[in-house]
Amino acid sequence: LLLFYPYMVHMAGEAADRFELLRMWEEADVDAALAAKGGTVVAILTTGQDYAIDATLFDRLPALRLIVAVGSGYAGVDVAAARARGIVVANAGDTHSGDVADHAIGLAFGLIQQLFAGDAHVRSGAWQLQGFPPHRRAFAAQRFGILGMGLIGRAIAERLAPFGCEIGWWGPNPKSVAWRRHESPLALAEWCT
Repeated sequence: LLLFYPYMVHMAGEAADRFELLRMWEEADVDAALAAKGGTVVAILTTGQDYAIDATLFDRLPALRLIVAVGSGYAGVDVAAARARGIVVANAGDTHSGDVADHAIGLAFGLIQQLFAGDAHVRSGAWQLQGFPPHRRAFAAQRFGILGMGLIGRAIAERLAPFGCEIGWWGPNPKSVAWRRHESPLALAEWCT
């Protein structure tokens, strides 16, 4: 099982016990390690962004049969080249989209409403001398820009919509959604608050 990033051992879970792990971060020379051990690799577990998972790599892994990307997409994985060689490509799909979206909303709410700064203000006792914590902005008055309207981006937008905020997005592929797609990531960044 080929791994390019240490956290992938954790992500492998019980599968890590069933495979011999090729831990690329422990190798002094990745190319030499692939040349020496690549012929035995049958699977890759990847974030999809830790190493180019493409035809050049496939040439070095003749026994490769499975690529699993732990995210909801296939970023960094040349799916067409893999499938052309009979290599199965899988991802987490919608498994974690809701949790990731909840986390994003929680962070946004905490930041905009200054929950962490307000908590520190009260706990430090500063409120006794300074009064209320600094003024915060209304969550509903924000313009949220979402980069990518895949499973996670859509889940974030669906969670933001009930707050009444403006939602915009950009992604490489147009989607049939209720929110406005901007012309570029830069245009989205300039628009959102």
